[in-house]
Amino acid sequence: MFIDSQIMERVISRRIAAGLPVLTVHDSVIVPYTRSRLVQAVMRTAAGEMVGRELPVDAKFPGLDEFRDKPQHIRQEFENRRETAYCEGYLNRLRAWEAVSGETVVPYRMKQKGEEQKF
Repeated sequence: MFIDSQIMERVISRRIAAGLPVLTVHDSVIVPYTRSRLVQAVMRTAAGEMVGRELPVDAKFPGLDEFRDKPQHIRQEFENRRETAYCEGYLNRLRAWEAVSGETVVPYRMKQKGEEQKF
């Protein structure tokens, strides 16, 4: 458990330093669905640093960045299924975090056909 916590500490500090908020749940993290592959890579690296080799990382749900090689209509459908209305409590916490951090969270928007696609 101590090694798990050290791995998670590295994941948290690296993602926060890069401006990506993470929520930990034991030995897992919850991140924006547009950054799943990135966090998995950070977790593998942190595990490798702690135990001397990379450990397997499984995502419970795929992230949008895992669909980058799929056609636009598949990526758009995935994003549409993931978008949900935010409750007032979440919006209040988000506004408070933005006020403290000085950053603004902008919802990820899929590019329309013909626009440059970035993940």
